[in-house]
Amino acid sequence: MAAYKLISADSHIVEPPDMYTSRIEPKFRDRAPRMEQRATPTGRQYDAWFIDGLQVGTLGAVIQAGQRFEDPSHIDFLGVWDDVRKAAYDPHAMIKENEIDGVWGACLQPSQGLFWYRIPDSELLSAICRVYNDWITDFCQPYPERLKGIAMLNVDDVDDACQELERCAHLGLVGAFIPVYPVADRPYRHPIYERLWWTAQDLDIPLLLHIGTNRGGIPGCEFTMNLNDLTGAGRSTTDYWVRYSLGAMLFAGVFDRYPRLKVGRAAPQRLLAPEHVRGVHGGRYRHPTPRRHWRGQYAVGERFPACRIHLAEVGGISRPHLRRHPRGGPTEDHLAQRGADIQVQDELGGFRDHPSSRVPSRA
Repeated sequence: MAAYKLISADSHIVEPPDMYTSRIEPKFRDRAPRMEQRATPTGRQYDAWFIDGLQVGTLGAVIQAGQRFEDPSHIDFLGVWDDVRKAAYDPHAMIKENEIDGVWGACLQPSQGLFWYRIPDSELLSAICRVYNDWITDFCQPYPERLKGIAMLNVDDVDDACQELERCAHLGLVGAFIPVYPVADRPYRHPIYERLWWTAQDLDIPLLLHIGTNRGGIPGCEFTMNLNDLTGAGRSTTDYWVRYSLGAMLFAGVFDRYPRLKVGRAAPQRLLAPEHVRGVHGGRYRHPTPRRHWRGQYAVGERFPACRIHLAEVGGISRPHLRRHPRGGPTEDHLAQRGADIQVQDELGGFRDHPSSRVPSRA
């Protein structure tokens, strides 16, 4: 290992086939997500996740490490559990493989779990989140200084979400995913979330927005329970929901009322962040007419020193601090690497997104 400690801010586990069926509350046992094997019309075997009889994900989508570099034409959504590397579900194996790569520690996220936010049954979603939070706690327990788990929260019921966030903090988890866009009629500017903001601030737990975590039923969003609804246009514009939710918080004054609140954007490319900040900041000066109708919602230029938009779980960005704090970005973010001259970061955080197809495989 090198003298310094290299930490991946975005690594993923792969959920074992029995994670939910073996741990979920008895009332949901028959509806718990389960992995089943299927075959294509040509006879190729693959494992897929099912819930309430509906196929909602395939295992191959999250075990493509190396394919982009070895043969991109073979990247697909099919795969079987036997092909999953042990490091994706065993902490001891993960530590060993991290050390081979020169990585000392990692912040750990779900894989298929990120897509459960589309489940329409809110009570079932909350139960699934609790199962994952318990499992990732157990996973990190052998190496508490080197493996840090990120929780999952369903915020449909804010009081329940805050209780779960407090429980996760007690378990030692260091962040929590919330839907990148919540239920359609309650965006993050809604006052119903006030308790969530102050709870996260008091616990010093970052809340994270991942591009794939929309709640179901969002108009215009192609991330649904049916994977066939996702088109190339929908996949290439997923960062919109991150920008909208952060904008809703900013203009509603959330970061003014809770200046120590940390909200992270996970997965959007790093160079999008300065452009997002520029666009939000410009709303104060270039579009005065709509501003009259914001009814006290602050444009960023008015109270920006209180704002901290955190990137990739490990850093912050705001316009006065843009040249000091932009950290994080995927390893393939070539535009951000070329644009480093306009960022001038003191620290550059990164993530590998292992075991997705972004990263090389190991022999």
